[in-house]
Amino acid sequence: MIYSSYVRCHNVLSYVFWRHLRYTSHVFILDNITQFRPKLKIHWNLSKKYGLKLYGLTKDPETNEFMMIMQFANKGNLRNDLSNNFNNILWKIKIEMLCDMLFNLQELHDLGYFHKDFHSGNVLRVTDEISYISDFGLSGPANEQNLDNKVYGVLSYIAPEVLNGEPYTLSADIYSFGVIMTELSSGKPPFYNKKHDLSLALAICNGHRPEFGKGTPEFPRN
Repeated sequence: MIYSSYVRCHNVLSYVFWRHLRYTSHVFILDNITQFRPKLKIHWNLSKKYGLKLYGLTKDPETNEFMMIMQFANKGNLRNDLSNNFNNILWKIKIEMLCDMLFNLQELHDLGYFHKDFHSGNVLRVTDEISYISDFGLSGPANEQNLDNKVYGVLSYIAPEVLNGEPYTLSADIYSFGVIMTELSSGKPPFYNKKHDLSLALAICNGHRPEFGKGTPEFPRN
């Protein structure tokens, strides 16, 4: 659940959103602040460099759920922006988005973390010129792997080696970025016309990939 409001921070009036730390849609439920500390650390470190601004933390006195107070993304997430506004987004803006995502992803990797759930719904559009990667619910240290051998994330963005049960690596985040590139070029979610089931997972493992849209310049393709 997300709430929005205006707040005054360092004498600047800012529009922010409060985001619950109980992500039931991501199977990410936090009962106490100790559980959330690693994720909060990622947000804070990225906020200091090149990321969505984190203003603080608050707690609902009735539910005892924690919430982050963060910079508001006025244009929503990339998936919704493409659905509602694809024909009006110039390639100049698309390339700026890709550069923002790459820079943000590099900052995350430089901190020693993998995202592990990188898709267009987790790219927030602050303005036409500024985009940030968000939602680090599945993120973790590069040297930390899932012990339950389960695969998490959105199927159409998951690297084939991860689907095959191999450890998550930096390359898997880069694969997800490549899938987002095809989505940005076509305006359509990857494999939008296929069922997201075992058959698709097997096809991805066998080399099936989403296609770039018509008229895509050579830069994203290469």
